[in-house]
Amino acid sequence: MSSEGLAHYSLLVTHLMAKHIQHLLHNLAGKVLGPEWRVLRLLLDHWSTIVGADMAEHACPIGVTLMPQAGGSDGTEKAKLFVRIPGALAPQFQMMQGTMLERINQVIGHDFITKIIFEHKV
Repeated sequence: MSSEGLAHYSLLVTHLMAKHIQHLLHNLAGKVLGPEWRVLRLLLDHWSTIVGADMAEHACPIGVTLMPQAGGSDGTEKAKLFVRIPGALAPQFQMMQGTMLERINQVIGHDFITKIIFEHKV
């Protein structure tokens, strides 16, 4: 095998190993950290679709917390989402909150997030 072919093969193996390790870490984090981690990761992956590309540049979901005693009548858990935003954009995000909740829960697949808490960047 030529040195160029060997370098290409080495690069391919490194890429595949990195993808496998990333997959293992996400699975491990999901098992250790629970549904909050899986939901946050899902929201991060779809954030620009949820809030729009322009607003996604200014806001970032930073945490999901299960709400005690807030399970639905069907026994499902409910949670709140924490989103960091610039204080100057707080009015726009407050107006978008209903649409955001709809889109968030569409991405998740059921009504899991029931409240959004906006934290202002300093």
